[in-house]
Amino acid sequence: MTMTTYKPRRVNDITPQKKVESQRGGGTAGCVLANRLTEDPEISVLLLEKGKPSFTWSSRVPLLSCNFRTNTLCNIFNSVPQKQLGGKAVKIITGCGLGGSSRINAMLYTRGLPCQFDAWSEEGRKGWSYEELLPYFLKSERALDETKNGAVHSVTGLWKNRSFKSYFKTTDSNPVEPIYGVAKASYTIDEHSHRSDTASAFLSSQEERHNLHICVDALVSKIVLNSSKGVSAKGVSVERYSQKSDLVEILAKREIIICAGTIGSPQLLMLSGIGPRDHLLGLGIDVRKDLPGVGSNLRDHACIPVSFNVPIKDSLENTMNSSFSALGQLLEYITTGDGAFRAPIHEVHLWAKTDMLLFQSKKILDERPSDTEDPQTSVIPDIEILATSFGDLGKSDKGGFSLWAVPVKPQSRGVVRLTTVNPRDPPACNLNLFGDPRDRLAARVALRLCLRIKEQMATNGYPITDNIVPKGDMDAALDSFVVERGRSLYHYCSSCRMAPEHDTLAPGVVNDELRVHGVSNLRIADASVFPDILSTHLQATVVAVAEKCADMVKKARNPLA
Repeated sequence: MTMTTYKPRRVNDITPQKKVESQRGGGTAGCVLANRLTEDPEISVLLLEKGKPSFTWSSRVPLLSCNFRTNTLCNIFNSVPQKQLGGKAVKIITGCGLGGSSRINAMLYTRGLPCQFDAWSEEGRKGWSYEELLPYFLKSERALDETKNGAVHSVTGLWKNRSFKSYFKTTDSNPVEPIYGVAKASYTIDEHSHRSDTASAFLSSQEERHNLHICVDALVSKIVLNSSKGVSAKGVSVERYSQKSDLVEILAKREIIICAGTIGSPQLLMLSGIGPRDHLLGLGIDVRKDLPGVGSNLRDHACIPVSFNVPIKDSLENTMNSSFSALGQLLEYITTGDGAFRAPIHEVHLWAKTDMLLFQSKKILDERPSDTEDPQTSVIPDIEILATSFGDLGKSDKGGFSLWAVPVKPQSRGVVRLTTVNPRDPPACNLNLFGDPRDRLAARVALRLCLRIKEQMATNGYPITDNIVPKGDMDAALDSFVVERGRSLYHYCSSCRMAPEHDTLAPGVVNDELRVHGVSNLRIADASVFPDILSTHLQATVVAVAEKCADMVKKARNPLA
């Protein structure tokens, strides 16, 4: 079976009141869960996804599939005005369609450091240490660079990744010890130079299963809750997404698993009457479970692009602005699987830690807050620099090169709240970027590092000049540049945090088994459950969460297995 021949159902094809295991969301995590759960022929799964399949050739080409401007698999809306960015809104972008954000992201496969997961465990998240999560990372991974299974990488999973030749001395970006410097990046690109998203990896790799039913163009408007004593999820209300239609109520045989993502999962809970009491009452929603943590701990990585001019031959603008060059690159990709169309958006990434950088290190240390870091997590890099072979598209007739300054250990927390009771309306997302002053300090150091890298390239004789850069390296100039250029890196997580319901750090939404507090038969499995944001790219951990959730569901059905 291939995804282009697989024919998902539509809402009108669903039998009302049909009893199945119901799963809302066919995104990065949802496709993994659907595959793993239906390995058991006794489990029947209905996968509900509001987007359409859209398995086109361009959606598999790495360069084209990352283009948010023309990608129909993107959900795009504006955040609320960001106070620390001069009141401007930033774009909220999520995946929409089978595979979710794994269809549109930069394809970086990074897990983060073991100590970050061990910190989750030490905070009380039983079963979520690195040692306990590693089998799930390995279960899904097929590392094309490796020849046999090892302690860090696997060659037997369904989800493929590989690295590409680098001109820098690099280290593995999925290490067991802290890394600093330029890392060899792995990307979810297969041996045919196609994007390896979770839909193509986990849905198209199996024979069509009688117990897996996929319904696209399906908008879940709310979770149907029992009216008897106690709160229990019994089903979902579904309608067509592309046009208004009658609601169809589907009953769940055992459980409902929400995989709607960091923005969609809290939105669905609140529409269903599960969330902060005062907020729900203000919208006239009947409160079924007062759960203050829903949408209340939104985390994200911010980024600040710094743009330079380079020779056009060294830039993607050469392909984008020249039909002749684009045709040549396209032919190279079709015939050899190489060239610009195969190239990941970020070909190099660098990790650093503010207090290990030599320049202005004393000043930074003096400015840091007086609270001391946990010795276990103090080794975690708090800066990433992403290199891209384009500048600000359309703003220069020269070749472009950018360095993205990313504070990857942010302290700021935002919120997700409903704007209306209409599930089609996007929620209000306040990312609160740079809301914590510690994030501004990391941004300054990251920007200074970008400027030093450019200076070193020029010193070495490379013809690189400034395009859009800070007006100096003093704090005020750097802070002004953050306001002007700061935006989201689209690494949303933790809005339905795994923690006790009344946790003192930030109230939780799900327990260690991913069950929603106070609501039986309801779990969440996506990036929204992360106890805290990771100092890395998130998709590998999202897949591991889905793998672990599938085992939890199977064990609950058969505790003696």
